[in-house]
Parts: sequence; C-alpha cells; structure tokens
Amino acid sequence: MDHDLKEMLRSLLKEELGEIRSEIRELKAGQERMETDIERLSSGQERIEQKQDRMEVKQDRMELKLDQLATEMRSSFKHLDETVKEHRVVIDIL
Repeated sequence: MDHDLKEMLRSLLKEELGEIRSEIRELKAGQERMETDIERLSSGQERIEQKQDRMEVKQDRMELKLDQLATEMRSSFKHLDETVKEHRVVIDIL
C-alpha cells in the first residue's frame, strides 16, 4: 500500500511538474514576444524622433527664410518710399 501511494504521488507530481514546465515555456515565449515588441517599438520611436529632428531643422530654415523675406520687403518698401519722396520733390519743383 505504501508503494502504491508513493507511485500515485510520484505520478501526480510528474503531471504537475509537466504542467508547470509547460506554463514556464509559455511564459518564456510570451516574454520573448514582449521583448521583440519592445525592440520594435523602440526602433519606431527612434525613427519618429529622427523625423521630428528633421522637421525642426526644416522649420528653422523656413523661419530664417521668412525673416530674410520680411527684411528684404522692408528694405524694398524703404527704397520705394524714398523713390516716391524723390518724385514728389521733382513734381513739386515742376
């Protein structure tokens, strides 16, 4: 009887151990999938950050061009204003 009890316990323990090992394998597989997903997300985040950096550089260039255009327009208007004043002087003289 003792022997049968030992065999039954041994059988139950082997079965439980098999289930535990199976669950461990599933958990490890899940962990590996998660690690892969994390790597993929990190890579995607790096690409997004690089694109954001490029966009900021483009924005800076556009702002600089806009400033240059505004400066050029002010200069042109000053020149136009001076030309108008000169023509008024000439018209007044005539």
